[in-house]
Formats: sequence, structure tokens, C-alpha cells
Amino acid sequence: MKLGDFWPFGGGKWIEGEGSNYDLPDLERMGREALRPRGRRALLLLGLLLLLSLLALPWFLTELWWFRSLDLQGVFLRRVLLKVLGFCLGTLVSLPFLWASLGSMPPRRRLMLALLPAALVGREGASLWLKLPVALAFEPLGVRDPLFGLDAGFYVFVLPALRGLVGLGWRTWFMGGILSLLRLRDRGISPQGLLALRGLSGALPILLAARMWLDLLGMVGFPGRVVYGASFAQARVALPISILNIALLLAMGVWIMAGRMSLRGLKLSAVALLALFAARGGLPPLVDQLVVRPNEFQLERPYIESHIRMTRRGYGIDSARTVQTDPTPHVTGEELRRGMGDVRLWDYEPLLRTYKQLQEIRSYYEFIQVDVDRYNLRGEQRQVMLSVRELDHRKLRSQTWVNRHLEFTHGYGLVMNLVNQVQPGGLPNLIVRDIPPASDLISISVPQVYFGEMDYPYALVRTKVKEFDYPSGDSNVRSTYQGSGGVPVGSPLRRLAFALRLKDLEILFTSALTNESRILFNRNINAMVGRIAPFLLFDSDPYPVVHRGRIVWMMDGYVASSRFPYSRPVTARIGGREMRVNYLRNSVKVTVDAYDGTVRFYAMDDPSIVPYRRIFPGLFSDISEMPRDLRDHLRYPKDLFEVQAYAMGLYHMEDPNTFYNREDLWQVSSEEARRPTGPNYVTVDLGEGAGREFVLMLPFMPAGRSNMVGWMAARCDRDRYGQLLVYKYPKRSLLFGPTQVEALIDQNPEISAQLSLWSQRGSDVFRGDLLVLPMGRSILYVQPIYLKAETGELPELKRVVLSSGGDVAWGETLEEAADRLLGPAKTKAPEPPAGPSGGEGDLSQLVERALGALERGREALKDYDFAAYGRAMAELEEVMRTMRERMAGGDVP
Repeated sequence: MKLGDFWPFGGGKWIEGEGSNYDLPDLERMGREALRPRGRRALLLLGLLLLLSLLALPWFLTELWWFRSLDLQGVFLRRVLLKVLGFCLGTLVSLPFLWASLGSMPPRRRLMLALLPAALVGREGASLWLKLPVALAFEPLGVRDPLFGLDAGFYVFVLPALRGLVGLGWRTWFMGGILSLLRLRDRGISPQGLLALRGLSGALPILLAARMWLDLLGMVGFPGRVVYGASFAQARVALPISILNIALLLAMGVWIMAGRMSLRGLKLSAVALLALFAARGGLPPLVDQLVVRPNEFQLERPYIESHIRMTRRGYGIDSARTVQTDPTPHVTGEELRRGMGDVRLWDYEPLLRTYKQLQEIRSYYEFIQVDVDRYNLRGEQRQVMLSVRELDHRKLRSQTWVNRHLEFTHGYGLVMNLVNQVQPGGLPNLIVRDIPPASDLISISVPQVYFGEMDYPYALVRTKVKEFDYPSGDSNVRSTYQGSGGVPVGSPLRRLAFALRLKDLEILFTSALTNESRILFNRNINAMVGRIAPFLLFDSDPYPVVHRGRIVWMMDGYVASSRFPYSRPVTARIGGREMRVNYLRNSVKVTVDAYDGTVRFYAMDDPSIVPYRRIFPGLFSDISEMPRDLRDHLRYPKDLFEVQAYAMGLYHMEDPNTFYNREDLWQVSSEEARRPTGPNYVTVDLGEGAGREFVLMLPFMPAGRSNMVGWMAARCDRDRYGQLLVYKYPKRSLLFGPTQVEALIDQNPEISAQLSLWSQRGSDVFRGDLLVLPMGRSILYVQPIYLKAETGELPELKRVVLSSGGDVAWGETLEEAADRLLGPAKTKAPEPPAGPSGGEGDLSQLVERALGALERGREALKDYDFAAYGRAMAELEEVMRTMRERMAGGDVP
């Protein structure tokens, strides 16, 4: 054994008698040369890890603290764990294959070269963090596809995970191929290299077979000429050829890996594959042209039936109850009297302008949109419109850091009015108004709005700076946040983390923070719930609810897919973005407290949400756990209803022959319409003994025509929530549609002349939505008309137009329009007949009439119906005058 074997600087041999074999400078130089590469690599790696930590650690910590503030830290940690497991899965599965691709290279170098490509594959595996667990935890949807007999849940939840795994296989094969080519270039072909090449060559047809198998399963979503899904030619011709292709590719892969594939066998297999590929591409179109088209309906009938059934199931319209009804041409006085209770006279746009002009109070307040809901007011359900007064930081006159983040931190209260009441002068009758909120009917004890639809900047609360609460005369009322929302930010570590996360060093150096200070961020409710549950889609219309004195946002979450078998996809606008779906369920209801940001996810009774509930057990509660008085405000979501209505226009035809010929195609809005017809929340009596109820409804017209052929409604109240009703009118009946009614209004001489006159006098005339209201077996159309000065922004309700059975009438109030449409005797309650003149009987009659008028006046005041109150007072005055005259004349003893 030689000393050089242990010499740390290399392999120099010791020569006896020569003393030191190296001079000291030589030793230093060789030591530096030997240590420098390792030291540089270590320092570089250490610096890179430190940089990544500085970039990632603040985000990780602040995100964890935010989830913890919502009591959802388990959701965040489980997501991180699933991503780490996905990364490890991709890395560890690909590493042996990449290791083998490097042949007989030294193990240490082999590992280093294989580790980076394996990490890239692992990064792809991390993207499957949700797809793989969902595939393992999915719940069958209860319907099987007609081609393979698999549950539809397999296509919605499992197939995406399988595609992801095959994608990992392709990435691993590609990386292995690059490493093998580099190895061959450096070292030539060795036995280990040949083995690696054999593995790569055998993996290729196996991966192709896997890809073709996935495409084979994808036949249930094939876009055909007649149906969406496998049709006759695909099922009878393309399917068997594809199975042969897959079998041949698998056999080739196994034979190549086993080393038993000869050159002759490879050539024959290649020829067979080319022939099968050619047959797969050419035979189905040929069969379709020569065999199917001459007998299309007979051959495609079973596939049409499957397509109709699965599409109705995919959009959830299979449970809709169809009601055949014969309409009556005109609304009767009794129907009109029963249905006039909550006729919406206010349109969203003019009401929003009115709110802005009357109730924004200060320039930095903002009303985003107007929503419709219903409340129990004095024992009666009444439909209302409301909007939250949020704070728009962009409108602050002084854009200082203190104003944006410490002082102006929240909006304040909301505005609410009854949908059918108008004050003298054409303004809405506000039942909640002003700052602080003033109301005799609705109590709001916590009006502050820290979380809303605005894009709020972060806010620092419980600081040394008092927050602006609301303006009061010449001064401002200030307050300190008392809620439990937000993340504590009193410690230096947390300040530093948030300063790095938000890129704002003021957080680190401000002296306004105390140990009790908290930071509120992620305050936009749409972004907030999307951050918590990125696997859900959310409706584009959150709406506020006053619940036990607090303002609570209600939101609708969807499970959506474009892989439901045999269901035709549509391009739908959900949550403000367009996407292609053929399966849509409103699986989740979400509430967000506007004061402290408390979020609650309530799962509906729907199998499509089950896998997510299993993966994140701490996130969802059952819908039955929602407070009952909050459940009274559930609304059927508009985005879902519009998609369902679009699908119902075609798939209400369940007979295959009718569907094939498109004999009864419906449309929602005609091309001649002044504006597209959209769904509206209305309060109607559907005539089923349930009384007046809150529904979302939309009329239908035949394709290419303007008359009304039916309508669809989604019920919203309590035990009837989610029930879909489709009312169909006989084809022999002609019922005016919205476009025709618009034309009748335009052709009315009185209305047309008055609208022209208003326009000529420098006013803007705005016609609201044409509401379609079922009343008994007839339809009433209602359109409000608003007037706005050209130089002003305050629309006033000036007229109400009613139409039924081709007749059109208008008036300054709903009652006046109804009187003119049907006549006063048909719309007013009958008055008690007067008794004979003179005597005690006459006096008692007058007293009864006076008491009746007084009682009607009181009821009208309760409902803020000043028009009815005025009529009652006028009648009371008339009765009192009569009594005074008779008593003065001595007619009464």
C-alpha cells in the first residue's frame, strides 16, 4: 500500500529519499484547484436554495396564516401535501427509467444526471395533485354510458387523471430518450446502452396504445353529425378497429422489451399497424356515407335516444316537470288582483343610478350592482331590491398610504326598496336608507363592509390610527375593528413576511401597528372563495343578505365538466368567463360574512361534490346545517338556469323522431328583440296550491317566430328549492311573445306620441325589461318606463305599461294601468253597498265604510303603498263629509 493512495490531493507517488515531493506553493495551488469546483458548486447551490426560500417562504407563511384565520389551515396543508406527493410520485416513478437510460455510467454521476429530468417529470406530477385523489375518491353519478357501460363519474373524475398519468409517461420517455442519445454520443453502444434502447423502443408502442385507449374511451364525446357521442359508424366500425390497434401495439411493446422481436416481425407489425390506421381513418366515413346516410334515422335512433337522455342528465333538466296547459287570452280581474302584490317596477340599471345619486352620500362610496331577494316583513314575504354601499379606494381625494391601508378600510351598510312601490315623483320607496342604516323593517347592527365585490387593497386594523366609519355632518365617526377576521401582524417576523409578500416596506417600518393589530387581505369575495376552493366555479352574481343584523354574501359554487358521456357541450359564461361544459351542477352554497370574512361552504345533496368532501373533510358542511332563516334567502343561480334553458330549447323534444327533424325547436330571444330576453326573479302564484312564491323564470318562443310557446321556472322557496317546471302551450294556440308585445307598445298611438314628446323636450326615455308574469293560465306583460333629464343622472319612474291578450294600457301607477287595461270594476275590490238614505241603518253603513277605509289605509301604510293610502283617505274624507252633512241637516237622530 502506498501513501499516495491516501493523499488528499490526488494520486502522486512517494519517492523515498527525495524529502517532500511537492513544494509548499505547489501544495497550496493543488489544494485550491481540488477544492474550488466543489466549493463553488456548494456555494452556488446554497445561494440558490436561499433565494428560493426568500421568495417562497413569505408566501407560504402568509398563506398559511390566512387559511388559519379562516379556520381552514387543514385545507391548505392538505393541498400542499398533495402537491408534494404528486411531485414525489412523478420523480420516483420516472427516476428508475431515467437511471436505466444512462447505461453503465458511475452510480453517483448517473444519479446526478437522472435527477434533474426526474424532477421535471415530478413537477408535472405535482400538477395532478387534485386529479389523482379525485379519481380515487369519486362517487358514481348513477348513470352509465351506453357504449361501454361505465358510470358517467368515470369520465368526469377518473379519465382526466388517466390522461395525466399517460402524459407523465410520455414526458419520462422523452427525457429518457434524450439521455440515451447523449450517452450513445459519448460512450458508444454498450450492453447496458442496448438494454436501455430496447426499453425505450418497447415503451413507445405501449404509450401509443395507452393514448389510443384514452381516445377510444373519448368516443363517448365524439362530435357527430346527428348526435354528440359515438354514432353508428363509430360504434360499429371505428371501435373494433381501434381495439385491434391497441392489442397490436401492446404485443409489439412486450415483444420488443423481451428482445424477441425480429426485424421481419417488426416490418410485418409496422405494415399491419399502417393498414389498421388507414382503416380507422377511412372506413368509418365510408360506412357513414354509403350505409348510414340513406337509412340515417333508423340506424342512429338508439344513439339519438342515448344522446337525448344523457344530455338532459348532464344539464340536470331530466328532473324538470312538464305541465301542458291551455292559455286564456286575457288576464282576468281576479288573477290580476291576486298577482299584483310584488310586480317588479324597478329595473336594475335605472335603480342603480338612483341609488348612486341618492344614497352614495360621499364620492368614495360605490354601489356595484343591484340584487333581488325576498324578506319576511311583518309576517308577509315581500320581494325587494338592494345594493351594498362599498368603499372605492380609487376615489379617495388623498391617495396616501395611511388613507388606503389604515383609515379608509371599509364600506358601510346597504340600500333596500320594495320592488312594487314608488314615491310621489317617481322615486323608489327606500325601506333601508342613509348612513347609519335607518329602517323600521330591517335591523342592521353590524353595517361595516370589509369584504365585498370591490378589489380592496389590504387593510391594517386595530392600529393606533382610528378607522373612518361613516360621515356625520361636518365631522366623521371613527371606530376600531372588533371582528375576528384577518391575520395578527404584531410581531416583527409577521411584518417582514407581509412586507415581502405584498411588496410594501411601509408595513415593516410603520409605527401605527401594535401587538393587537391585524391585516385583512384577499378581501374580494370572488377571489377569496376561488383561492380556497380552486376546483369549483362560482356564479357571476353574488348577492347580499341581511342575516341577524349582519350583512352576509351568498354565492353559488358549481362542479363543471366537459367530459360527461353523450352530452352536447355548450359555451357558457360562468363566473364572468366563457368555458365549454356539458355537465353542470350547483353543488355548493357559500356564505361570506362582510365584516369578519368568515367563510362557510355548504354542500348540496349531489354526488359530484362527494370526492371533494372526502379529500377536504373540514371544508364542507351539509346544507341542512345552514341556519334556517338564512336558507330562506337561497336563490336558484342565474348562470346555471341560463345554461339549462338553452339546453331545454332543444332537448325538451324527447321523442327521437321529433328531435331528429328539429320540429319543435325553441329559442329564448328572437333576433328582432330590442334587447336579449334574460331570466328574471319574480313572485308569482303557479296555481298549484302553494300560493305566491319566489321563482326564476324565462319564456320560450318557437325558432324563427315571435309568439310565446312556453316558459320555464326554477323554484327557490324552502322545500321546493331547485324544482324545475316547464309550461308548454298547445301549438294551436297563439300567445303573444315579448317581441310582439314590444311592437304593440311601439304601435300604441298614445304611448308613442308621449314618448316622442318627452324625447323632444330634452329628456332621455329609458324602457325597462319587459317582465313576463304568469297569472293563472294567462300571461301579463309589464314594462316600466323611466324619464331622465339629459343633464341629470336621476331616472324617475313615470309610467307602467301592461299588456295582455294583445291589449296595451299604461298609467302613472300600476293600479291605474290595470284599471285602464281591464276597467276599474274588474281590478278594485267591491265596496259595500250603501244602505237606504236616512235612519240608523244609513249611519251604521257610513260608519262601516269609514272603518273599512281607515283599515285599508293602515294596511297600505304598512306596505308603504302611498297610492292605496291616498285612495283610502279620500274615501274616508268623503264618508265623513256625508255624515257631517246628514247630521247638520237633521236626517240622523
